[in-house]
Amino acid sequence: MGGGIQERIAEVFRGRSQTEMARVLGVSQRNISRYVTGAMPGPEFLRALAEVECVDVGWLLTGKPTPIPESPIAGKSSPADLTNASTEDIVKELSKRVRMHVDQATEMLDLARKMQRQIDKLESDEAPKEP
Repeated sequence: MGGGIQERIAEVFRGRSQTEMARVLGVSQRNISRYVTGAMPGPEFLRALAEVECVDVGWLLTGKPTPIPESPIAGKSSPADLTNASTEDIVKELSKRVRMHVDQATEMLDLARKMQRQIDKLESDEAPKEP
């Protein structure tokens, strides 16, 4: 599914009500409704959604998967592939990936907010002035 972040959030919710997802994510149903109709969610919501639903924050924000650097468990797709990796290696790698995604999401959200402020300023500068 292409489109914007609201379509990707709706795709993650597939078949579940906004009320159910609000409860699972610990936010109000009103916020969920705002996010699926175009409001930009904050980093805390994106982090919770990515964690609970096992989706990539980079994908939520851009629609493109975030590349993962090589690691001891990179490319391992089934439990059988992980038999030689220690639990500690797996946990370390997953933690590293989560931190990387959170950092990327925070950077992208900061940029999006900066751009929105610039757009708001341009729009207010162009608005007709009252005599």
